[in-house]
Parts: sequence; C-alpha cells; structure tokens
Amino acid sequence: MAGFPTADRMLAVCDMLADSGGHLDPEAVAAAAAEQLARLTRCDLAVTALRGPDGLVVGSYPRAAPDWLPGAMVNLYQDGLTQPFDLFGPAVDSRVAGFDGGSHHGVVAAIGPIEGGFSALDDWLVMVAARRMQAQLELVELHRWRLADADVVRDAVLAGEVQQALMAEPHHRIGSVDLSASFRPARHLGGDLYDVFSVDRQAVALVADVSGKGAPAALLSTAVHAAGRHAFSVAGPNPARIIAQISAEIETLLEHTGRIVTVAVAATDPNTGTIRIASAGHSPVIVRQAGHVRLIKPLSPPLGLCSPDEDEIELSVHRGDLLLLGSDGLIDQRRHDGTAYGVDHLLSAVRELPVAPAHELLRSLFGNLDAFAAGAVQDDDQTGLLISVQEDRR
Repeated sequence: MAGFPTADRMLAVCDMLADSGGHLDPEAVAAAAAEQLARLTRCDLAVTALRGPDGLVVGSYPRAAPDWLPGAMVNLYQDGLTQPFDLFGPAVDSRVAGFDGGSHHGVVAAIGPIEGGFSALDDWLVMVAARRMQAQLELVELHRWRLADADVVRDAVLAGEVQQALMAEPHHRIGSVDLSASFRPARHLGGDLYDVFSVDRQAVALVADVSGKGAPAALLSTAVHAAGRHAFSVAGPNPARIIAQISAEIETLLEHTGRIVTVAVAATDPNTGTIRIASAGHSPVIVRQAGHVRLIKPLSPPLGLCSPDEDEIELSVHRGDLLLLGSDGLIDQRRHDGTAYGVDHLLSAVRELPVAPAHELLRSLFGNLDAFAAGAVQDDDQTGLLISVQEDRR
C-alpha cells in the first residue's frame, strides 16, 4: 500500500496498543475505536457497534454510518455470520471482528480500502481493535461497579448516621440514676437499638436486638424503636407492659419477615428504692450489687415466637449498684483464634469496674472488649447501656 509503509503502520499499531484509552463511557470507547481503526487500516469507513445496558452504541469514522448498518452488523455477528460480511456484498472488501465481554457484545468493521486491498496485517489490526475495545468496555463496567459501590457505601454511611441520630442521647442523669449507652454496628447499619425515658424521676432504659445485620435488620429496628416509644407512652414505667405493647404492635411485621426480636427493659424508681427488669429472650442483662455480679436470665422467649409473659424481677437498689443491658454482640465477639469473649469474661469485667461516672465505666467495658478482640473482625452489632445508681441530686 503506497504512501503508508508497513514500518509506519507498525509504529501506529504500537501507539494504539500503548494508548490507555481512559474513556469511561461506551460511546467514547466506540468513537475512539472507529477512528483508530480507520487510520490504521486506511479504510473508507470504520464502524463500531455494540449492544449493552445502554442499548445500541455506535461509532464511525470518518463519516456517519447508514442508520441501518450498525444494528444489522450486531445481528449478523450474533447469528455467526462474520466473514465474509454479507451486508456489503461481494464487490466491497471488508474486514470484521466481533467480541463478547461482560454485558456488552459488538462488532468492529473496516469497510472499503482507500487504495489497493486489505492485507493480512489489516485482518490482524481489525482483530486487535475488537479485543482492545472489549478490554476497554470491561474497564468501563469496572468503573461503574466501583461508582455503584461507592454510592452504596455513602448511602449506608448516611443511613447509619440517621440511625444513630434517631436514638436517645448516649448520656443521661435522671434523679439518682446515671445512664450511658453505646451502639456499635458491625456494618454501617445494625439491628440493635437502645432508648431512655423518664417520668416522675424514674429512669426507664430499653435495649433490643433484631435478628440479622445490615440494612434489613436496621429497617426493622426502626419499627421496633418507634413501637418502644409508643409503648412507653401507653404503659408508663412498667417494663413487662412495655414489652407486651411492643410485641402487639410489631407482631404482624415479625410474621411477615420471619425475624425475631429480643428486648430488655429496666425501670429504676428512687421513690421506692427498687429496679424492675423484664426481658424477652434478651441477654446479657447483668446486675452488680455490693461487689457481687449475676446474670439475669430472660423471663420470656424473644418476640416473634410467642406472646411475652408479663413477668418482672424486682430488686432493691443502693448507691453504687450497676446494671448492664447489653446485646449478644458483646459476648459473641471473637479473637483471631476463634475464642469468644463470653459471659464469664463480661461478668468479670463488670465486677472489676471502679466507682466512676457511667460513661467512663461503659468506655472501660468496651475497652476491655476491644483489648480481648485484638483487632479481630466485629461480626455482630454491639450495644451496651449501663445504669449506675448514684446519690440523689434533689
């Protein structure tokens, strides 16, 4: 082919292969591929056509291709008719290569050499152009996946911030009771929740755990949270009645989703010097009194299995007593060797807590847990609500 020495063409091929492309949308990839193919093969018209999530995408150079041509090219390629390319007839020399990659499939075609005829080098150039276009489209898809992943992560982070904002403030002082809570989801969103209420100088604390993790559990926990607040407005500072009311409000939702919810509620009354505790399948609930710690066992099964019994435990409370309402993510935390933190470790940690404000004690508990985990992955949501009985500030 006069005027276009083979050596020059090979240099152009090297430039094409070295070109990183950098195009992040199929139309740009198709247009660039058509222009490069036309310049390299010295054809009268280069056409690229591909089908994918964006429909039919076309590139052509140095002029527009007939409207009917790109779609017909792809259809013939899908039917296995690629060489010779029957669309142009026997009088028109052409070279065609097709490709399938990811969610795209398509054809590149060099039509009508400007001078002379197509050579074996042109056959190779068309094949390389097709493979290169396929590789670039795979990069486009990868970029889109990364953007989609980034959007998902961003939305999850924002949703997690909203979930945290919907919960009560983490630190409270209600009469003689100091309360502090912390919620640490295993992902950006979680199925744990806590809330704190007060009436007539009584402090009511609630912790719940929806089965599962992530967004599905978080959506259900939002409904449980709303039901808990309404239950308190109906039942007042009565733990068992609060749980029964929550159960009634979310019963249909639990039936439809097939999930269960554990709930623990504690009400501290400085007027009577007592604390009442009700638990539907929830653990751990730990009491420390006079230096002795014990685990309070659930009084009813989790919500979603059956209606809860309206039973409560009532204890006399004194200055220095502690109550921890936690989620099972605390005791289920594992080290790299698979050893779980466990109830005994948590009981020991509560036993060793010094005299300090509730938020410092809770921070100490989570610090003990993190030291045990030593960087191991947190597999479950972790929530702790600590109640410390202090002197009355009336």
